[in-house]
Amino acid sequence: MQLKITYCVPCGYLKRVESLKSDLEKTVKGLNVSLEKGSRGIFDVHADDELIFSKQRESRFLDADELIKLLK
Repeated sequence: MQLKITYCVPCGYLKRVESLKSDLEKTVKGLNVSLEKGSRGIFDVHADDELIFSKQRESRFLDADELIKLLK
């Protein structure tokens, strides 16, 4: 499965995204996580090109456990 996380660079989300990526890669076998730089507060997660989480839509962040549940 391909997972793409688009994150806001000016907002300083890089550490959050790197931690999330690390947790996911340790937990979910065969998961390929790519990071894409963005702006304007974006924090979107796509699984195989399908949007499964949007910070803008949910008005919050998610953690690795929640994301793993969304992947099932």
